[in-house]
Amino acid sequence: TPEGGAVFDRLAALVDERLADESDAGRALWARAEEKACRLALVYSCSACRENPVIDEAASSWACDLSEHLTRRMLHVCHEWVAEGQFDARQKRVLRIVRKAGGTIGRRELSRRTQFLTQRERQEVIDNLIETQQLEQHNEQTATRPRVVYVAS
Repeated sequence: TPEGGAVFDRLAALVDERLADESDAGRALWARAEEKACRLALVYSCSACRENPVIDEAASSWACDLSEHLTRRMLHVCHEWVAEGQFDARQKRVLRIVRKAGGTIGRRELSRRTQFLTQRERQEVIDNLIETQQLEQHNEQTATRPRVVYVAS
């Protein structure tokens, strides 16, 4: 229907916007978003009325919203998990550990959860994360001595 076409036009405009901004990997994912939305809308329409499927505004909205959500989610997961090398993989893993701990973790707890790293590797990763402002280091006063805490930025 024309209303359904208008919804697809809005998705096309968003995709064009994203294609101009994203990295190469992001562009490849966004370029397929419209195609995914078309297929999803067809499935929705056939499920609603198998005798006379029509891609109306409801089918288009559902399909375009789902396709956009899935594309954004895939880009987020790629950013969190896909690494360019071993050092980058270590950094991403340490950041995931900090985020899983609620965004703040003490040095002792981080050391326990990163026993797969040597002390030197762990310190190199932490230093680089601090330098690139992905992690902040704070000292908290306790009754005896200050406690080092790392906070995800």
